[in-house]
Amino acid sequence: MCGTLSWASCNEPVAGGDWLGCAEALVAHGMPAAQPDPQDDATVFVEGRRMAFPDEVTDFLLGAAATPSRR
Repeated sequence: MCGTLSWASCNEPVAGGDWLGCAEALVAHGMPAAQPDPQDDATVFVEGRRMAFPDEVTDFLLGAAATPSRR
C-alpha cells in the first residue's frame, strides 16, 4: 500500500493527485510508522524498507510517527 503511494506520488501518473490525502488515509487505517533515514534526508524507512515521497508527504508521515496515537 505505501509502495504504491511512493511510486505514484513521485512519478505522478495523475497530475495534481492528492498524495497527502492518500497518506492521511493510509495512516488512519493503520499504515506502519515511518522512521527517518539517517543517511538520506530524501527518504524514510517504512517497515525496514527505504521509500521516497514528496516533501509534504514525508513531513506528514514523520509527524504521524511522532504522534502517540495515530488512530
